[in-house]
Amino acid sequence: MNYRDRAQLISKSNGYESYAYHNSEYRVFNDNEVPVDMQHYFEQNAIDFLSDNKSRVLVIHPDDRSTDFLRLVYEGRGYDVITFKGNTIYNNDVCREIAKEQIECHDKIIMLGHGTPDGLLNPRTGRYIIDEEFIDLLRERETISIWCYSDRFFRNNNVFNNQFHTGMIISECLEQLMMLGKVYLDREAQLENMERFAEIVGECIEDTPEVMRRHVLENYVGDDPVTKFNRNNILVF
Repeated sequence: MNYRDRAQLISKSNGYESYAYHNSEYRVFNDNEVPVDMQHYFEQNAIDFLSDNKSRVLVIHPDDRSTDFLRLVYEGRGYDVITFKGNTIYNNDVCREIAKEQIECHDKIIMLGHGTPDGLLNPRTGRYIIDEEFIDLLRERETISIWCYSDRFFRNNNVFNNQFHTGMIISECLEQLMMLGKVYLDREAQLENMERFAEIVGECIEDTPEVMRRHVLENYVGDDPVTKFNRNNILVF
């Protein structure tokens, strides 16, 4: 159906066009037409896997090709996984609602992707999926956070409950230039470095935070400046 030919344009916002047609409102993004009131559509397309045995572990990893290597941390373990794939990721409010609902019913939360000291980012909207509004929920749970400056997010919100976090992690060539002043690893070598890091974290993901940190530091080694920099940002507090 071509709504732009036969329906009334209601509004345009953040790349969306909203149309009214036969008493229903539809939202269009990249030619994908989704009824606004179909929240179950978003939820069904946001959640990659919910285990039959109701896993106690939830993974929140916003869909983003530049952090695909982080799948090596959790794939094949039977955890519940949310990536906000498809159209869902363009609706940040829905992403946050789904994340909150799922965090509430899990004991251990693994959060992966790009972020800042203010939280875990939605790569499509530039807004936060996880921010200070989630702190009380996260404070009560086991957490593993792997995004740039996730340590500052928890420190700034006074969460010190002996969990595994990362500081700034160099995962791209541009970040090498920013943090080291020079590109030491080309794109292929940088990706291999990150895949190795993610595999090592995955090997100890079921262990205690202190054991995790020790395992990562014993196995994620190298003489290159990127590895040396990243090793200094594997933290437990």
